[in-house]
Amino acid sequence: MTLNEYLSIIADSNVEDWIYDDNRQSYLYKLDISIMMYVKYDEEDKEFPEEWVKNFPSETAYVHVVEFHYNGSRIDDFYTAIVDGCRMCIPYPKFQQMTITQQQYRIGRIINIPYCGACDRYDEYIKTAGITVN
Repeated sequence: MTLNEYLSIIADSNVEDWIYDDNRQSYLYKLDISIMMYVKYDEEDKEFPEEWVKNFPSETAYVHVVEFHYNGSRIDDFYTAIVDGCRMCIPYPKFQQMTITQQQYRIGRIINIPYCGACDRYDEYIKTAGITVN
């Protein structure tokens, strides 16, 4: 499997295809249990000071990194900012253009599983941030 194939599987999946374990902060892909994601703890509480995060009522944001794993091996990291009092994770946009890719957008929706109830507000948060999806 290539990295692009791996990322496409995640991006093309649905929220219902994942099991989130809050104790381990891990995501298990039900259709292929060799695909997992884990919240990366060493980035916890590191502030994310970009201007666009000030568009939210709570203006402090934090770095939130999710590690992609395949067959137990770390494959890549996915960077988001957790915004608005830790209510939503938003993928890092290209700063000058304030855009994210369709793949980032779709993976971001999966990353927000633990913030259930907020998942249906993902589009609203993307818009409030001033980010467009290409």
